[in-house]
Amino acid sequence: MSERLVKVVVWDLDGTVWPGVALESPAAPAAMPTVLSSLDILAGRGILLSVASRNPAEVEALVERDPALAGRFVAPQYGWGRKADALRRIADELDVRLDTLAFVDDDPLERADVERTLPEVIVLAPEEVPEALDWPEFDPGPLTSAARSRVDSYRKRERRRAARAQFAGGEKDFLRWCQLRATLRPAEAADADRLTELARRTTQYNSTGAAYRPGGLATVLELSDRFGDDGLVGLATVSDPDSLVWTAELVAVSCRAGGRGAVPVLLTGLARQARAAGARELAVPCRLTERNVPVRLGLGQAGFRTAGRVGDAAVFSRDLTAAEPAYPDWVTVDDRLAPA
Repeated sequence: MSERLVKVVVWDLDGTVWPGVALESPAAPAAMPTVLSSLDILAGRGILLSVASRNPAEVEALVERDPALAGRFVAPQYGWGRKADALRRIADELDVRLDTLAFVDDDPLERADVERTLPEVIVLAPEEVPEALDWPEFDPGPLTSAARSRVDSYRKRERRRAARAQFAGGEKDFLRWCQLRATLRPAEAADADRLTELARRTTQYNSTGAAYRPGGLATVLELSDRFGDDGLVGLATVSDPDSLVWTAELVAVSCRAGGRGAVPVLLTGLARQARAAGARELAVPCRLTERNVPVRLGLGQAGFRTAGRVGDAAVFSRDLTAAEPAYPDWVTVDDRLAPA
C-alpha cells in the first residue's frame, strides 16, 4: 500500500485559529496570519479542512461571517464533548479513515487525550504546523483540478446526502432519481496526473495499492448526476490485454463515488471490453486488508467470485464466456471502450 497521506486537517478554534476565546471577546476574533497561510497551503493541495471546537454551535456563525474563514471548513463539529469523539464523527461524515486525519490544538491536554485515544491521528500543536507541511504525509503529489475542487465535491455530497435522507425509496431508486450518469473511456495522456493521484490517495476502494504507470491499457470512469459533475473518479489497469485471461492489477475508485456503485460499473465496463477482445476471463487480484473491504464488496456486486490466492492477495474472477455483462439499470452509461 502507498505511504500514508493526510486527507483532512481538523482545527481547534480558540487559541489555535484565532487568539483568545471567542465567547469572552468583545468582538469576533480574527484568524492569525500564520494559520491563514497554512490553511491556504493545505487547501491548495486538495487537503480538506474541518473544525473540532469546544464551543456552542452559534460560534460557527462567527466563522462564516469572517471573509478569511468562510467556506473553508467541511463537517465542522461544535460542542462540549471530547475532541476524540468529534474526530470520529468527522471521519464518518467525510467517509475517510482516522489515519488520514491530522488534528491541531493549542491545548496540550486535548492533544494528549487524542493521542492516547486515537493513536492513528497525527496530532500537532499550532507552532508545529509550518514544519509539518514539509512532511511526506502532507504532500499529495501533482496538483490536479480534482484536488482544487475537492471542497466543492464534498459540498455536493452533503447536498446528495440531505436529499437521500428525505427520499422515500430504496438506494437504487434514489440513484435513478439522481440521474446517475457514467462515462467509460480509455485513459489519455492528459489524465496521468489525476490517475497518479487517484491510485495514491484511494485506500478503501483500491484493490492492490499499486502505483499508476502510464503506457499500458487503462480504463477510466467519469461520473455525474443531478448534483453536479464529479469528473474522473475511477481507474482500472490491465497487465496483458492480449491474453485469454485479462488481469486487472489495479482497480481504484474515489471514495466520493464508491458509495454510488462506481466499482461494479467500472468492472462491468472492463469485463465487456475484455469479452469483446476475445478474453474468456477477467481476474482481479485484491489484497486482503481492512482498508479495502468496500472494493471487495464492489467486486461481488459486479459478479466476481473468489478463485484462489496469489501471495497475500485473493484473486477474484468473472467468467466471460456466458452472456455479455450488463450494466446496472440504475445508471446511464456512455461506453466509449473499444476492444483492445
